[in-house]
Amino acid sequence: MAAPDSAPGSVPRTWLAILGLCLVSIPIVFYGLGSYSVVNGDEAFYHAVARNMLESGNWLRLEFTGEHRVYDTFMNAPLQYWARAALIAGFGDNAWTLRFLSAAFALASVLMTFRLTAILSDARTGFLAGLIQLTTYQFVYIHSARTGELEPMLCFALTLTAYLFLRALETGRSFVWHHLSIVLLLNLKAPLALVPVMAELAFFVLSSHRRPRLRAWLAAAWVLPLGLAWHLGQLLSLDRDAWAVLARMLTQASGSGLERETGVGRNVIYYGATLLYGAFPYSLIYPLAIVGVLATPASETQRQGVRLVLAFAVALLGFFAVVAKALPWYIDPLSPFLSLVLALWLSRLRAGPIPAWVLVGVAALLAVAAGVQVMSLNPFALRGLTPLEGQVVWRDCAPWLVPGLALSLALILAWVRRRGGGRSGAWLSSALAVVLLAAAATRVAAPLRHVDHESALDRLHAELSARRAAGEAIAFPVPVTEPGKLRVRYYFGDDYEIVRVAQPARDGAFFSLVAEGQTPYDPPLPADASR
Repeated sequence: MAAPDSAPGSVPRTWLAILGLCLVSIPIVFYGLGSYSVVNGDEAFYHAVARNMLESGNWLRLEFTGEHRVYDTFMNAPLQYWARAALIAGFGDNAWTLRFLSAAFALASVLMTFRLTAILSDARTGFLAGLIQLTTYQFVYIHSARTGELEPMLCFALTLTAYLFLRALETGRSFVWHHLSIVLLLNLKAPLALVPVMAELAFFVLSSHRRPRLRAWLAAAWVLPLGLAWHLGQLLSLDRDAWAVLARMLTQASGSGLERETGVGRNVIYYGATLLYGAFPYSLIYPLAIVGVLATPASETQRQGVRLVLAFAVALLGFFAVVAKALPWYIDPLSPFLSLVLALWLSRLRAGPIPAWVLVGVAALLAVAAGVQVMSLNPFALRGLTPLEGQVVWRDCAPWLVPGLALSLALILAWVRRRGGGRSGAWLSSALAVVLLAAAATRVAAPLRHVDHESALDRLHAELSARRAAGEAIAFPVPVTEPGKLRVRYYFGDDYEIVRVAQPARDGAFFSLVAEGQTPYDPPLPADASR
């Protein structure tokens, strides 16, 4: 474990770091949280299900615009829906209550990243890890902190699980509290509970002197069935429908069952492209940081911690690589662990002169960064969310620019290494931290200028609501010119019949609204799983 943060009687650096992270996080995560339209389908779906629970009084049924969602009953239930319903009951049905839970857990995830890093190093390194997490674009905007999604809660729960596992190892205490964090995962996104189990079993395999603690880890497993109470109850009450959904989930988990062609290799490339865009510029340094952390000397406690963190990262990536359903936000929970590794490597780099391999690697990666252009999109609009693969492109520049710049940077770093001696590593670490944080913070802060974004769906909903309130006749069909099945149903599903427009789309419409009971002229909108 890390040394104490401060001498007795002084203000602990831990609490100063926590206060600093809170002060920086609040404007990035909470500013204008209720000012923009619904961003994507899942936040609309989660909020509508919670609202229906509150209105109907049935807290055991997941219903969305009149449809019983059996698939989501087993996949993403039930704690977040209950928490969202409680927010609506206490503070009203609005955009703030739609997103506040996710924003609050995003802040909690930043603080948990700090705490996990701090026990492996010190408060300064933990603070840096928290800043890296907070300024990771994907964590803030892509289905995460600033949208009413599940991912911030998963980031927090997985980081908490890793932290409690390390604490149980160090103190020799029971793993019950750790296993309760897995119970939390079971009731947020049930399949992800496999990730810490796989990671920790791999840790025991790789850490022979910690293997005796495996017996205590297994002994505490009596807690885990408590997390299945919801799922077992629903299984018994839904009977045949439940078994059909479970079969579908197993089909996806086996790597088959998607409409588009997938495979482990394709998914790894897909998520690599997602990380390149979503975590840029940190994503360029991640490989160097992973190698650096594994290669540099450290205490046994730090080696164990890094081994566990990397086991969690590999388990997460491996889990989603083999699952057939591939979406860019699935790997959001990777960001706390990658932030930790990057901060830990930058901290260790300060200890001495710049190693030759680091010199070459940093020069090459910074040169590559100069040749990469990240597209600037409005993250509050649907087009700013996906697809991620096409949002990083090579700049139109001379072919010699990147290798020439790499050589120039290598020569400069070699000169710094020679002149700085034992301090050159500290200089490089500080320079890298400043450059990376400045670039990432600018990228995260810039989209806040779009915080008042109003979608075409929101405008249409406001217009139709005003006309209905005034008693004006509405000429049907009404074209809907923005995509997003769940978003359309969120705005209009309780008041109109929604039909998908046949191809080619009429008047640029994706859907049309018709009066309830009117015969639709296009095939009806099919039911779909939200995730």
